[in-house]
Amino acid sequence: MKINWHPNPFYTKVEIDDRDRERVLLYLQNEEYVEILCGLDNALNGKYRGPALTDLEEIKKEVGKWGDICNMTINSEEVTTFLSYIDTVHLGDCTCVPCSCIRCQVEEALGVDTIKGLGKHSARKIEGAFGRDEVSGCSINCSKVGGRCCCKVCVSSSNSCSRCSIKSSLTSYGKRSNCGGS
Repeated sequence: MKINWHPNPFYTKVEIDDRDRERVLLYLQNEEYVEILCGLDNALNGKYRGPALTDLEEIKKEVGKWGDICNMTINSEEVTTFLSYIDTVHLGDCTCVPCSCIRCQVEEALGVDTIKGLGKHSARKIEGAFGRDEVSGCSINCSKVGGRCCCKVCVSSSNSCSRCSIKSSLTSYGKRSNCGGS
């Protein structure tokens, strides 16, 4: 694994190799095994709202999933799809968005944390101040809102946002006068 650290943690890139793919495969298999075992335990002991699972065919069906998990490889669709999220941005609880962050889950599986020590409120402020797109400086969700740029970082050498093309100007206090940002 190679981590290309950047001063802005949202720009940090993680490059993975086959050893890392193997680690992620084992992580995913373990998660699936735990899911099957806990699900069967709950079903057999009647911990769900309904009666305990007693149908032998249903039990065989659940246990049959075990073989599918054992046959997964580092090139399986589940593994490659999961690993593809290492190239996405952090978006979830780590940045004050009420959902799980899939990139954080991938990093956990790899044993790294590219935003370690950065609280979710700090991460949200960094995102708002500097954006996420290293090329244009705009945040991922840049859009026109009421005729103003909402990316909060649209002041560049051309004084316009390269994503939404809305002109911006700075006041004497250095704040953006036409932007949604402060």
